[in-house]
Amino acid sequence: MTKKVFTLMFSQSMFILLFFLLSCQKEGELGMNILPKGDEVVFKYDTLALSAYTFKADSTYSSTTSFCLIGSTNDEIFGKTQASFFLQLNNSTTVFKPKNIVDIDSIILQLPFTYSRTYTDTANNSVTVTTIDSSYYGTLNQPFHFRVYEMTQQIQTDTIYYNTMKIDNWYNPAKMYVSETKVFNGNETSLKFSLNQDFIDKIKNADSADFATSENFLNFFKGFYFAVDEQTALGAGAIFSLNASSTDAKVIVYHRSYDTDGNIDTLSTSFSFGSGTPRINVNSHDYRNTDFYYHLNQTGIQDTVAFIQAVNGLTTKIFLNNNEITNLENKIIYDARLIVYLHDTLDVAIKPFELTRMPVLYQISDDLLAKEVLSEYNLSSGYLGSYRNKDVFSYSITKFFQDLTMGKEKNNGFILQDNATQSTARRCIIRTGNNSKPMQIVVKYSDL
Repeated sequence: MTKKVFTLMFSQSMFILLFFLLSCQKEGELGMNILPKGDEVVFKYDTLALSAYTFKADSTYSSTTSFCLIGSTNDEIFGKTQASFFLQLNNSTTVFKPKNIVDIDSIILQLPFTYSRTYTDTANNSVTVTTIDSSYYGTLNQPFHFRVYEMTQQIQTDTIYYNTMKIDNWYNPAKMYVSETKVFNGNETSLKFSLNQDFIDKIKNADSADFATSENFLNFFKGFYFAVDEQTALGAGAIFSLNASSTDAKVIVYHRSYDTDGNIDTLSTSFSFGSGTPRINVNSHDYRNTDFYYHLNQTGIQDTVAFIQAVNGLTTKIFLNNNEITNLENKIIYDARLIVYLHDTLDVAIKPFELTRMPVLYQISDDLLAKEVLSEYNLSSGYLGSYRNKDVFSYSITKFFQDLTMGKEKNNGFILQDNATQSTARRCIIRTGNNSKPMQIVVKYSDL
């Protein structure tokens, strides 16, 4: 614990007199000779040491997001990550009648990328270009092989599904409607597939009653399971974020059908995914070849850095020695801040692993398994009191720390976790307490 002491002299009762005496005081002596003895407030600043460790993230409820994540990465630092998802298809039309179909030319499945952005390329005659550069995390240096299957179970809206759920009985391997390798150049606006003849035959041979109601349609077709082959090359792969709530997220059937007069029309019928459509993101990680694997989920050895990873990957647990708290008992806490430094992202060996937003700070609950949002942040408006300045994360924990010194809170530690874990695959490396630029708690206080 390091300490600096500053003295602030003030007296509200002499406020007007201070201005009156302004002209006759020397610089630096303003009001010093008129404050009653005992009105001084001594502010003290302490820096408290911390220890931090990397842990696997807990399983989370994965059906609450509009985003669907798919992809595979084989990262040099963070290991392997696989992302797949289940998505229900809605019946957006009740006039589709398979018996009137002469033939189906093709069926297209498309899901737009979540963060597609458009910019003007002035170097090429001001052509407007749409890129997916914010909709994936990783690299596009290798092809991706996608597979899409038919689901065998219905997603229940009143059931909690976790990102680590077992999926063996959730899809039919024999009903694979897409097996396609794609190479991305960053200009794509959506993930798009042509569904194969098996799916075309399924739609063509269906009964009109299967499309009469949403319930009938769901019994006829429960949805898709999207998967991608594992990336084996080190440093290859990416995780893509898809917007299943978009109006452009749909299955389009291009067909020729008889109209009411017996003529053949060339038509297209769309079945949407849409907002609120049930979905489940499924993630898995393999950290066996990482440098931190043998220290993962342990507090015995503190490395110089810790890791935070979205896609329900990694969190950092932070602990404060009880002796640091004891030294601040019977003190008035004016300000307490947790200061966390990012690892040097300019280091070419580390690469920039930036999160799009600051990690969320939780306190560890009494059972040491769950976590709770700190009382400072129990506001519907969001996480008040946290901000970032370049490579520094700062979290205000004043009320919590005062309660800690008064025995109203327990010193179980904190958890730093990504706050968009089901909509992105970003991650970051932070400095622990065992670092030349350590994380710390800075406290401003005074004696009673």
